[in-house]
Amino acid sequence: KEELESILNHFFEGQWTFGEISGSHNYRIYHPYFKNFPEKFGPEGFLTIPVSGGKFIKHFYIKILCRFINEIKEIEK
Repeated sequence: KEELESILNHFFEGQWTFGEISGSHNYRIYHPYFKNFPEKFGPEGFLTIPVSGGKFIKHFYIKILCRFINEIKEIEK
C-alpha cells in the first residue's frame, strides 16, 4: 500500500484519493488520458483500485496502472 502511494504521488500528484466514499477501501486516480477509455474508467476518467483487507492490492491492478503510466509518459514526450 505504501509503495502504491509513492507511485501515485510521483505520477499522479494531487490526482488521487483513498477511501473517498464512505466505507470503501479504494484508490481513485484521475488523469485526463483515462477519459479516452470511458468503457474502462467511466466518463469522468477515474481508475479505481480496490484494497483487499484494507492492506493488499491485487497484482492485476498494479499491471493496469503501470501500463497506463507508460502510455501517459509516451504521449507526454
